[in-house]
Amino acid sequence: TETILRNELEEQYQYIMVDEFQDTNEAQMSLVRAISSHPVHEGHPNVCVVGDDDQAIYKFQGADISHIINFRDNLYKDVKTIVLDKNYRSTKPILDLARTIIMQGGERLENKYANITKILSSESINLPKGSINISTYTSDVAEYAHVAREVRKILDSGTEPNDVAILSRE
Repeated sequence: TETILRNELEEQYQYIMVDEFQDTNEAQMSLVRAISSHPVHEGHPNVCVVGDDDQAIYKFQGADISHIINFRDNLYKDVKTIVLDKNYRSTKPILDLARTIIMQGGERLENKYANITKILSSESINLPKGSINISTYTSDVAEYAHVAREVRKILDSGTEPNDVAILSRE
């Protein structure tokens, strides 16, 4: 029965795309493996995944960032990696600051693979300059209260919000 279902799904879905791949859990990964594991593919099924290890936030729901590494190293052969390095939402100073912070993480694809460089360029010339506000908090609650007050100020002012970066806690 499992083989029949897999064969039907493989025939129906000849191309698979998984977005937000960094947030896949084991059940979702099992489905991808089951649909794409037929020997006829010879390790080269029509599977495309889109993910960013720096945005992995659903571990509490069972997401496992190792799926990205296993996809590339163990699951499929000759995986082609395309790094999207153009950003249209943030200014260069925000991107540079974010990179400084994110580079502190050791378990990043960029640290594991020589052919992955995630240096983003700011491509939107229409963004306002914005400002970077560095704040230090004594607790999570103090940080959340400050952010809530700042959001309220922006909403009450009726103006477009600038980029804001919250950097550290004591």
